[in-house]
Amino acid sequence: MQVVRPMAFDQFDNAARVQRLGCGTVLRNDRQLVDQLQKLTTESNFQTAANEIASRFSPAANSAAELAAEEVDRQLLGSSN
Repeated sequence: MQVVRPMAFDQFDNAARVQRLGCGTVLRNDRQLVDQLQKLTTESNFQTAANEIASRFSPAANSAAELAAEEVDRQLLGSSN
């Protein structure tokens, strides 16, 4: 999950895409950081959004991206799989 703080140029478009895909939220000002982080850590739809986005890509067995994603999952979820 991402917290995006757009400041100029195409960053606003990128931030909107992140939010629309359900991959994160847009931080409009720095004072919102704590509230946004609390919101993100309690949202239950994160895994659903991640699975939906993952389903858009055809997995390549043992690809570098797949291995990296699995490691990120292990780190975030505290799993030793």
